[in-house]
Amino acid sequence: MGLSVVFAQIRRRRFLRTVCGFTAVMVIAALIGYGPPAPGAGAPVVKLGHISPLSGPLATGAVYLRNGVELAVKDINAAGGVKALRGARLEVVFGDSKGDPKVGASEAERLITVEKVSGLMGAYQSTVCKTVSEVAERYEVPFIINTGVLEDLTTPQKNYTFRHSARSSEFASSHIAFLAEVGRQTGKPARTLALVHDDTDFGQSTGRAWRAALEKSRGQFTVVLEESLPINLTDISATLSKLKALKPDAILVAAYPTVDFLLTNGLAANRINAMGVLFSSGGPSNPVYFD
Repeated sequence: MGLSVVFAQIRRRRFLRTVCGFTAVMVIAALIGYGPPAPGAGAPVVKLGHISPLSGPLATGAVYLRNGVELAVKDINAAGGVKALRGARLEVVFGDSKGDPKVGASEAERLITVEKVSGLMGAYQSTVCKTVSEVAERYEVPFIINTGVLEDLTTPQKNYTFRHSARSSEFASSHIAFLAEVGRQTGKPARTLALVHDDTDFGQSTGRAWRAALEKSRGQFTVVLEESLPINLTDISATLSKLKALKPDAILVAAYPTVDFLLTNGLAANRINAMGVLFSSGGPSNPVYFD
């Protein structure tokens, strides 16, 4: 597949599962500063809520996130709990957004008002992050986004919404900078690009960010193809035909796993050997991608 279809040859599955657990630890550590125990109380339980699409087409990735959260909670509790809160033990209640922004908002409200969580995390999709953030801001409950690239998910006007993932502009600028640097170091610069993204907030916002980053590159690259594909795509042959005919030096991809799987398999089957294929998270962040 050429220079770097995805990642170097490392223990991919173990690495990705470890990232899920580490991410959960970071999120939980950020949230536990809220809701300190009442004076004189014994070691309390700090209850947190996690929202992701545990059912539907995106469930595979969400299940790995849930596993990472559960592993992190187990490790923290086994080590004596949250020492800053007198050994408080963590408990996580999971909500299933089903990939639907309205369901995500409903789950956020349930976790806050019924389960009485001290904070929220997760959401997985930018479009769901938006509605969960609205609920969190309304109830003044902290919400840490695990993956969500839309620029305005976190703004100075939001007091309770945070994230530790990259914005679409950061993904895009790093892609363009990487291609430029590879060209300088190898003497074989990529000149022509294909932009492939899905029709979700994730894909569309990354597409806009690529175009903005390319405008700043002063004509160093030429876009020969831009494709916006439906998230429920089942046949990617039309896009593959265009890529085979146009032969772009590099392909930039921002899509959820369904499109990523089809594209990667199609590139290999059709022997479309671009110098590099760069992904903005999506499929390659899912361990199933490497099965």
